Amino acid sequence: MGTSYIVGGALSWVLAGYLAKFNWQAVFYGPTILAAAVLILWLVFGRENPENRKDHTNLRETILSVITDRRVWLAGFGLFGLNIVRYGFLTWAPTYFFETQHPNITTATYKALIFPVAGALGALTTGWLTDKMFMNRRTFIGLILSLILAAALIAFINTSSWQIGLVLLAVIGFTTFGPHILLVAQLPMILGNRKNTASITGFIDGIGYIGAALTGVISGWLIDAFSWNHAFYFWVFGAVLAGLFIWLSK
Repeated sequence: MGTSYIVGGALSWVLAGYLAKFNWQAVFYGPTILAAAVLILWLVFGRENPENRKDHTNLRETILSVITDRRVWLAGFGLFGLNIVRYGFLTWAPTYFFETQHPNITTATYKALIFPVAGALGALTTGWLTDKMFMNRRTFIGLILSLILAAALIAFINTSSWQIGLVLLAVIGFTTFGPHILLVAQLPMILGNRKNTASITGFIDGIGYIGAALTGVISGWLIDAFSWNHAFYFWVFGAVLAGLFIWLSK
């Protein structure tokens, strides 16, 4: 399930890159029509949880069980750091290629697709590795992938070869979405139970999206006021921060 939003995001870039050939307004109309179609499907086929709601804890008990667990907070701050990288790239990667390599906008978009495609592979591979090879040592895997991510970011801005750059972009995507799937899918199921797992996921995601919001503003400011390198080092900071908090959440 964790690959759905990654693949969906990648396909949205393909669609936007294609529609941009015609006019910029089409980039907004196309996804809106698709979203409306998904809404109709959800209204027709979506179903509530069939379980007896009396079996669930009330809102106060659920919230208390979440906010009093230090590991939930640590996982949330881990996602905070990781989303600095994730949304930094999701927002700025096409612009980076367009401004630094000067292709047309469609080519720039297609190059940036390597990031989410490799991310989907990272999500699948990380889940398999933690289950089959590392005896569920999820925090260890998350730490290692986050450190590799930081190193790949530094290498990316210091290479002059576009071929090596694309390989590094794939590594960045792989090591971004690998820890991400641990934080938003696997870890909540470990930390919670069937009564509060969704709340834990929402709480971790909520802290993570603060990082997503900040990276949009701060990255843009760093690029305008200084250079692309400054934005990349901000993302390196996010990767290191993510690895630290993921490790502490064990």
